[in-house]
Amino acid sequence: MKYKNIIFMGIVFLVSVGVNLSLSGFGGWRYFGTFISAFLGGPLVSVSVGLVSQIVDTGIGNTGRWILLIGHFLIGLVAGVMVMKGFAKKFWKPFIIYIIALAIATSSYYLRSTVWLMEAEGTWNLSDLMYYFLQSPQKYLMDVIKLGWSYAIPMFISVYIAWLIPKIATMKYDFKYKDKY
Repeated sequence: MKYKNIIFMGIVFLVSVGVNLSLSGFGGWRYFGTFISAFLGGPLVSVSVGLVSQIVDTGIGNTGRWILLIGHFLIGLVAGVMVMKGFAKKFWKPFIIYIIALAIATSSYYLRSTVWLMEAEGTWNLSDLMYYFLQSPQKYLMDVIKLGWSYAIPMFISVYIAWLIPKIATMKYDFKYKDKY
């Protein structure tokens, strides 16, 4: 790897971590820096951005935070690998990245909530968790749908803005007509 590429990847990493940390309180926007790093730097940078921003934001103190860390890792990995495999070439292909990232984010945050419920109740017995679920399965299903919906629009916008950044940055302006003067 050339020296210029290493510097560029470092700058992308730092800017993306800063973007993630500044938007961490805004739900689905917290992955914007990870998507930027995936489209500009690839999987190594996007995984690093996802991990570092999550560790700096919440730490790694309990099981719920480890679940979030794994979720950020998977989103960075999926987005980076899919971009590397050509999922940024056509307008519709980043939509697939968005759908997979939305499923990972929703499941990791819902699983974290479930683990925190188990910690709050002081039990790690799955039968106790099933008891809570069986009391109102519609409520749990609606919670997952509401959580996914709250992430849907910000993540969609994040993926497509991150997709546009390298497109705009590498645009070449070849004008057909030149000045005569």
